[in-house]
Amino acid sequence: MPQHYHTNPTQLNTPEKIIWGLTARQLLILALGCSLGYKLWANLVFLLTYGVAGFALRLLLAAIPVLFTLALAMIQLGGRYLEIWAILLLRYWGRSKHAVWWSVQVKDRYALSLAKPQRAGGETTEAERERE
Repeated sequence: MPQHYHTNPTQLNTPEKIIWGLTARQLLILALGCSLGYKLWANLVFLLTYGVAGFALRLLLAAIPVLFTLALAMIQLGGRYLEIWAILLLRYWGRSKHAVWWSVQVKDRYALSLAKPQRAGGETTEAERERE
């Protein structure tokens, strides 16, 4: 009987699943959200004096960081996680939105410092004409 061999691919560019089908990144983010939610839950114990409404508000406020980090850990848009999109958005907001056009072709790095400034209509002043 012939033996069949199969080669397993090892470089698939996929993160390794640690537990419950979650990656280490997802587990870390979810642990952070759950710990923040528990901290809020413990600090909002004074809301229990308002009865069921206080308990519901306490539960809602404690669930906010858990749900936020759950979305942050699980949702991908365009193959990128939300924190990558946040970094890209911050980089976009930090960049200049105006481009500067130069009529001089730059062939070396000192060409712009040697170029003569021109007026808006291309006119020169009397002092500039005398220097030429």
